[in-house]
Amino acid sequence: MEDAASLGVLFPAGVDTAEVPSRLELYQRCRKARAETIQELTRKAGMDINGSESSRKLDEMTKFLKLNCVYDEHHSSIQKLRLWEHTEKSMKYWRMPLSFGPLPGPRQALGLRPWTNKQSTFVSRAIKFRTSRTLLQNLLPTPSFSFTLPGSVAYASYVHTSLDQLDWLGGKGYDYIGFFLHDVQYRKKDGSSVKGTFVAVMWENLVDPILTGREELGCPKLFCDIEVQQGPRDYHAEAGWQSAQFLKLEMHGLRDDVHPKGGNDGGLLFYKYIPATGNPGVADVEYPVHAPNSVCRSVKRSQRAQTASLSLATLSEDTLPTLSRIVERLAEFPTYEIVDATITEGTDVDNLSTAYRIE
Repeated sequence: MEDAASLGVLFPAGVDTAEVPSRLELYQRCRKARAETIQELTRKAGMDINGSESSRKLDEMTKFLKLNCVYDEHHSSIQKLRLWEHTEKSMKYWRMPLSFGPLPGPRQALGLRPWTNKQSTFVSRAIKFRTSRTLLQNLLPTPSFSFTLPGSVAYASYVHTSLDQLDWLGGKGYDYIGFFLHDVQYRKKDGSSVKGTFVAVMWENLVDPILTGREELGCPKLFCDIEVQQGPRDYHAEAGWQSAQFLKLEMHGLRDDVHPKGGNDGGLLFYKYIPATGNPGVADVEYPVHAPNSVCRSVKRSQRAQTASLSLATLSEDTLPTLSRIVERLAEFPTYEIVDATITEGTDVDNLSTAYRIE
């Protein structure tokens, strides 16, 4: 009866014939060890009992009853099939809570319909400025990261992007503000280098992309509230936490750019770091990551501002308890010159599934 229950789970109607051999192997793993154990205990149960063996025989009977009666093969095979589908049949991202198996996310659809971002939209505002190269260098996590260009100055940007119509969020969206360091390279152990834009921090106003982005990509994501007002000629945004505003971005005199352009600046560079539990200062995981594709792919419209400004408010730990250290560091960077302020709009948001561990 248990064999029949297991076979019914592993071979429902409509199973692809190409999967039959692997499902039969799974059936063997589901049933062989248990069936052999029950058979052996049954043989022992049928043997004659000598007086000296009565206690051992009772122990074996108790073990037999526990194995045979406190068990449901239907439920057991369902779980083993789930694990097989998520680990052997096709590789899936696993993240906490593990009890529920792989969970859906921007790079993983678990239902019958795959995610597609063809209808997704973005509005991305970038304020690029020239600042101290030495101060920016201090944000790079290891000596293997460096700027590709010489000189005492370097370039950074605050990029505020609004994403919408995301299939993996049921057609909804979210906002993020990232602090990007331009013209950065990671020098590998073999002497070659990977170039891109280094993401020092990225704030998002929705928990789902934060968790998936930190665990799957290694992107340094945090939460904040983001408020935006944008009209035909002006743009204003504020980032804050629990009504404490710490970042303000503004653009004025927006005009359509005759030649809208995309470009990914070599892709994005992250540094993935996961701390070891109960061992401060030690990492369970740390390594550099490169995401070669741009998040915003198909630009339909581009605007350039005549003037732009950015400002940070350094707040106390009581007001901004988890973010104050970050904001204080960012406030150290002088704005020598704002070199560009643009707004781009388009479709087809990339899910960064091509991100990979550099080494």
